[in-house]
Amino acid sequence: FFFKQKTAYEIKECDWSSDVCSSDLDETGGAINGADVTIRRSLLRRNTALQNGGAVYAEGEVRFTHSSFARNRSLGQGGAAFIDTSSLARIRDSVFRRNRSTSHGGAMRIFDSHAQIWRSTFVRNRASEAGGAFDAYDGRLQVRESTFTGNRAKWNGGGFVSWQQDRLVVRGSSLVGNR
Repeated sequence: FFFKQKTAYEIKECDWSSDVCSSDLDETGGAINGADVTIRRSLLRRNTALQNGGAVYAEGEVRFTHSSFARNRSLGQGGAAFIDTSSLARIRDSVFRRNRSTSHGGAMRIFDSHAQIWRSTFVRNRASEAGGAFDAYDGRLQVRESTFTGNRAKWNGGGFVSWQQDRLVVRGSSLVGNR
């Protein structure tokens, strides 16, 4: 799906798989490309973007709740999701497993955005450059009660990497076996 920018969407209880973004308009967001995006109780798997955001590319308000992102890939940044210039991204009770990026953010690339990641799990995500689980640049970042296991990045931050954050808070989280 290619959602027109500046529009809010809620995706609930969906299973999207094996989409490849091949739009002449944009090569971002293998399954979803939109402005304000809410995903609840959904599974996004095996989606591919030719640039950023293997399953999701979003600008604006972003909410992922009780959702799973598995085996998505990006030929750019953000294996499962690229969150770009968002006012606030809230990721709650979600799982990111075996997503891949050929650049930054094996599971997610969070760019110029404030993000809250609570009670979420990142397992075996890979980035060819930095941020095995995710790569966050600019803004404020809170990570609470989350688990990072077996994520990998070639250069920096097997678990995750944070660049030029106004504020970084990590509490009650576990980082094990990331490289």
